[in-house]
Amino acid sequence: MATTGSTTSTSATSTSPSTNLITALGVGTLDTKKLVSDLVEASRAPRQAQIDAEKKKSEVAISNVALLKSAMETLRLAANDLASVSKLNRLQITNSAPGAVGAAAGGTGVAAPGSHTLTVSKLAQTTRLASASYATAATAMSADAFTVTLTPASGSAVTVSMNAGATLNQVAAAINAKGGEITARVVNTGSQAGGSKLVLEGGSGAGKDFSVQVATGDGTVVDGFSTTLQTARDSEFTLDGMPMTRSTNVVTDALAGVTLKLAAESATAVSLGVSFDSAAVAESVQRFVDSYNLASEFIVRATGLPVTGDDVAGSLQGNSIVRTMRDQLRTILTSKSSTPTTEVQSWADLGVSLDRSGVLQFDQSKLTTAFDNKPMQAISALSANAAEPAIYTKSPSGLAGDIVVKLYAMTKSTGSIADLSTAISGRAQAITAKQTKLDAEIARLQTRYDAQYGALNSILNAFKTTQDGITAMVNANNSKN
Repeated sequence: MATTGSTTSTSATSTSPSTNLITALGVGTLDTKKLVSDLVEASRAPRQAQIDAEKKKSEVAISNVALLKSAMETLRLAANDLASVSKLNRLQITNSAPGAVGAAAGGTGVAAPGSHTLTVSKLAQTTRLASASYATAATAMSADAFTVTLTPASGSAVTVSMNAGATLNQVAAAINAKGGEITARVVNTGSQAGGSKLVLEGGSGAGKDFSVQVATGDGTVVDGFSTTLQTARDSEFTLDGMPMTRSTNVVTDALAGVTLKLAAESATAVSLGVSFDSAAVAESVQRFVDSYNLASEFIVRATGLPVTGDDVAGSLQGNSIVRTMRDQLRTILTSKSSTPTTEVQSWADLGVSLDRSGVLQFDQSKLTTAFDNKPMQAISALSANAAEPAIYTKSPSGLAGDIVVKLYAMTKSTGSIADLSTAISGRAQAITAKQTKLDAEIARLQTRYDAQYGALNSILNAFKTTQDGITAMVNANNSKN
């Protein structure tokens, strides 16, 4: 019996619940640990595969929504280049005397093609006053505290208080710090004796004359700025036989759509020729057409059937938000302008139209004809003659302007694409919740199987112990016999 006890003790010590006792007993080749693993995996695998597929689809959709937004924003920028007077005002200007007058697209209104003559009799200028001479820019204007009083021809006087011993540089800085039209600078004349002067300059035009006085608190005049270098006056010029005056040499409202820069007085008339550069406008239209087709192709692929190896195809299949966006753009492209003219009422009148496949086509010859013959009508139909599309007021903005307004509504933080992104993000969160639920269920299943087969191991362990005891007893009896 001692042998039996010893054998039992050794067997119990060397056998643990994790031992595969079915195999150890020789009653079978079933691996219980692998069985548990296989059972758990059999339950997990199909559900995990489904979650993984949904997760990948969600990730691809999120990525493609970002691509969709980028495509729409690119289209909006392309449309914006056709949605304002300033951007459509593409001109070719001939100039017989660019040294006397500069001319370029800009200013107010829409340019009218034609020829013009311009004679400049006087240039606008500012008043410039110079102080007395001082040794250097670091020389004090007065040993006492003083006040600089600047008095414009119209408006209120401006006073600048300075401490005793304030230098020319300090006075100039204090005047400029006021931020008014009158500015100051220190000029070095190069004179050996008293080479520095303080020069004050006002605004351009006859109405911007001014005077200045520098005096101490008791009224003693420190400097009267008695040297007048230049007196303010308006520019005077004749445009197409009409005498005109302006307070500046940059004239934006004399010739519609053209900015004139008067550079020199000229007794000889300057000839200007203004025509529209339809080729430059055509480049912008082509960019718009290309941007639309790229965005449209993306939408067609994304909302269509899945294609193996194409992450875009089918990623937004059947999505109503995306389909609505596409339909809205197509409607605008095929509708009459919100600001039509007699000659230009739709995109088709400018050579832009959708073919049967939904691809936007561009016939540049139609655009050239429209801009060469009726540029002002074309611009009005495209932009409503506005400085920019009415994004916030949503007033009629023309063919291109209305597209900009619509695309802004789609791409803004509370727009259609944001709604689409929110919906897809919601699905991603639901997938994450599924994964969490599955992980918890698998963990519980693993625990349950471990417990069940742990109990089986305990039963088999006891059976093994009994078997070993019986074997030892039989062996002992056999030895006695």
